[in-house]
Amino acid sequence: EQADGQYAEAVELAEEIEASQTAEIETMEALLQG
Repeated sequence: EQADGQYAEAVELAEEIEASQTAEIETMEALLQG
């Protein structure tokens, strides 16, 4: 059960990182286009 919790935590963290990277890329694209 502990392994499942750690897995869910890792997935959550990965999604968070992915979301922040996506936001960063969109910001960079907006700056380049502006």
